[in-house]
Amino acid sequence: MTRNFQNRLIGMTALASSAALIIFCLASCGPNGVSVSLDPKAPSEGNFKKAIDEYLAANEKYGKVCIEFDGIPPFEGESQYDNLPDSSTRIMEAAGLLRSSPVAGGRMTRYDVTEAGRKAIVREKDDPNRSHVCWANTRVDTIVKWVSDPQNNSMDVSWTYKLTDVADWTKGPEPKKYNNISLVVNDAGKKVYEAVLKLSNKGWECVIAGT
Repeated sequence: MTRNFQNRLIGMTALASSAALIIFCLASCGPNGVSVSLDPKAPSEGNFKKAIDEYLAANEKYGKVCIEFDGIPPFEGESQYDNLPDSSTRIMEAAGLLRSSPVAGGRMTRYDVTEAGRKAIVREKDDPNRSHVCWANTRVDTIVKWVSDPQNNSMDVSWTYKLTDVADWTKGPEPKKYNNISLVVNDAGKKVYEAVLKLSNKGWECVIAGT
């Protein structure tokens, strides 16, 4: 066997090995390189992430980040509270979702919904006398750890979140100061939440994904 032929053979072997690795990764690696087991019942990072993300997508209480209001627009309040740093109505006005005007001789302020606000502010499903505006979705960032709970036939999974589909109006200088926005943004990828997963005949399913 000549040296040139040996070199070609070694090169072909290396190329075949690389192709096998690529095929293996395509079959077992999900987005961002997260390992996804081909067996949906296997206790794996990819399976747990998929189960929690599906739960978050189906449950607005956990899967969306919203600011709630006691009432429905238009809002009226005492003017002395308008400039409080954590005033949700003031932040919504700065974001272009509400428009203020003085009433009752300036003692009160009325907040009406703008065109942008009509698309963003919605009534609560369970309480038509309350409203909210959602500004981002939460999805799994990392699976920190998991611990089996044989007694309850479940898995306790620790995870951190990331924000997706963040509304542009939250990125302005005033909204960024609002605690309900800044705290959520700053805790993304850091704050650890706990989820409870159960194993069904179809694979892992999340039953609780809260704090």
